[in-house]
Amino acid sequence: MLQTFTSVTDEIVRLLADDPVRPEIPAERRLNANSRIYVLKDGDTTQAVTCVKFLNTIPAAVEDLVDSVEGATTAVFYTIWSYSPGAGQTLLKQAASWLLADFESIVLGK
Repeated sequence: MLQTFTSVTDEIVRLLADDPVRPEIPAERRLNANSRIYVLKDGDTTQAVTCVKFLNTIPAAVEDLVDSVEGATTAVFYTIWSYSPGAGQTLLKQAASWLLADFESIVLGK
């Protein structure tokens, strides 16, 4: 099951403490109108987490990931971690499919 978060919850704060890639970005700076956090779960068990930022360009620095922008056209998956083998890949595929279907103006950044 894919869960989408658009606001900070206790669960998100707890999960973000495990972020091995961008631990320096606090939860409250990761979620705004141009951001999503996707969590792949098997029942109540978290399998993987990824953070996505909607921007106008591919970011050049971490600081480019925290502000909200107008007219975003690019989805940047800037961190991912998993708690079980293969779950990160599954999460990315599901999140990318959902983004492409629901945000026609968004392209996926690599």
